[in-house]
Amino acid sequence: MEITKAPTPDMDGDAIGGVINLKTPVARRPELGVRIESSLGYNDISGAANGIGKLRLDKRFFTDNRNPMGKLGLILSGSYYSTDNAEDRIDAVWQGIPRPVASLGNESTIVMDNYQYRHAKNVRERIGATATVDYRFNENHELVFNYMYNRREDNDLRNRLRFDMNNGQFHALDSIENGRVRRDINIWDELKTNHSFGLQGYHTLDVWKVDWSVNYVLSDRLFTSDRGDFATNTSSGGTTIVADNPGGMYADVPRFRPASFEQSMYDPFFYREFRRYEEDYETTEATNLVGRIDITRFLNIFGNYPAHVKFGGKVRSQTNSKYRKNQVLGFNDPNNLINRNESFLRVLSQTEPISFLQSDYRFGPLIGRSEFQGYIDDIALLLTETDDAWDSRRISLNDTYDAAEDIYSGYFLGRA
Repeated sequence: MEITKAPTPDMDGDAIGGVINLKTPVARRPELGVRIESSLGYNDISGAANGIGKLRLDKRFFTDNRNPMGKLGLILSGSYYSTDNAEDRIDAVWQGIPRPVASLGNESTIVMDNYQYRHAKNVRERIGATATVDYRFNENHELVFNYMYNRREDNDLRNRLRFDMNNGQFHALDSIENGRVRRDINIWDELKTNHSFGLQGYHTLDVWKVDWSVNYVLSDRLFTSDRGDFATNTSSGGTTIVADNPGGMYADVPRFRPASFEQSMYDPFFYREFRRYEEDYETTEATNLVGRIDITRFLNIFGNYPAHVKFGGKVRSQTNSKYRKNQVLGFNDPNNLINRNESFLRVLSQTEPISFLQSDYRFGPLIGRSEFQGYIDDIALLLTETDDAWDSRRISLNDTYDAAEDIYSGYFLGRA
């Protein structure tokens, strides 16, 4: 679609409330036009290629002496875009209220709330297609039909290693008792589709000129999210966390670890508590129908002064409906059918980032998408709503709605 700025003195129906008009491009020549574009890229963190390709065909048909440019025009185009990207990063969150630190004589100072390593992947696929058909009956009458389709799918996977210190006791700046080390996974899948239909007409009848269009857009969105959280056993008093830095965590980028060397935090059995499982499901459907008409009457004042009057209007109808269901689930396993101490082991993918942050830090074994979702499917009958389900219901209800809006507008102007 071409975007053009409407002339300010002749504000027409398509620009009521703004100065942006949409003009659909049409085929311009009887010869077949072919345009191909492509490009490739590479992401060294994901180890995958990224690519984009475009194809456009345009041609005019039914040429003759009276219609050297042809009566019928056709444009077909398509595009494909695919990326497989990844990101490694460190996040640190500091508490906003000073906390007492024993080694400083209980003097209060700003301390860390949590510290986390993140390894995230995003796979995106986008497909687009357009078709434009225009027919010129004669020099006074023309119709243009346009259809556009767009589909975008995102699959995101985030693994995180996190050190929680918000409920711990800071005996020293680099030593926190009753902390917690945990691993979690978050899976987001999103699918968006758009269908757009447009019909425009241009007509000249003696001293009258009529320009009209009708456009309809249908959009859909489906979003799902699965999140699982595994942690050290906090029922035994939590974990003492220390910073393995010669100058301390304030002088260096901290390297946190559990104080005890008896069990490594990279040991799958270190995470013996399946803390939380959360599901999110969202659907959104939106429509937008717009019709507009502009009518111009050309005049000649006193036979020597050209002028015109212009009038028209626009009608717009929009709808937007969203449904969301958020659930926080926990175990209901009175017969001890599963060994929750092995839950973290069951969801591992048996892979580990070998060059996390350019190999300066170690992340540990990754939780796998298929392994995690398969494990949840196996134990689904043992999952039930937890005590904080009220908050999930609040989130779901607050984000579920039906909205609609109708707009009518008109104008009249003259120019001499």
